[in-house]
Amino acid sequence: RAGVVGRDAHAAPVVHRPRHLVAHLDRAAGGALGAAALAAAGAIAHEEGKVVWAPQIPCLHDVAIVEMFQHLWSIPVSIDNDANLAALAEHRLGASQGHHNVVFITISTGIGGGIFLDDSVYRGHLGFAGEIGHMSVDTHGPLGRSTIPGAWESLCSGSAIARIAQERIRLGVQRDGVGGRNVGILADYLRGMRLLGNPLRRRRPAGVPGRERPA
Repeated sequence: RAGVVGRDAHAAPVVHRPRHLVAHLDRAAGGALGAAALAAAGAIAHEEGKVVWAPQIPCLHDVAIVEMFQHLWSIPVSIDNDANLAALAEHRLGASQGHHNVVFITISTGIGGGIFLDDSVYRGHLGFAGEIGHMSVDTHGPLGRSTIPGAWESLCSGSAIARIAQERIRLGVQRDGVGGRNVGILADYLRGMRLLGNPLRRRRPAGVPGRERPA
């Protein structure tokens, strides 16, 4: 499933089949659609058009996805890491306009990053730079969906918070079996997610330019 989001940040109706998506995009572009870019989480071989490793979507490991979509669409298609493309959008249109060196961090199901150096996306020697969620912050910590023990993503992402909440709930059941305690534990984690999420979504550091979202 996919949707089209315009420059006004409003989404068009959901498209259920990828082959129909180009028609929606072409209408949104006024009939001037010349190419398409795919944003995917994980290690992306940008030049080869391949998803090499996607911890959140295991079925996409080592998949030449650009070739698949070019069979469906009659326009050039490219692919990049989703955080790289989000960083590119902020650099061109959003909060980091006018800044030459930027680190963009995404926190959702996992944790990712996009790095801009001298106004260009920095990909590193193998093309996978920016995977900051897989840096270890606790060498004795859990693996989660990362292959690195105690990775940042395994401790602080949305899926990690859900896992920790479930573990705490199970611990509460084992200790006293009181439903109210379980609800309290989960409420604490959800409250933490809200307090973490709102500043990231709604605030911009003082002095950093960018477009305001429509009311």
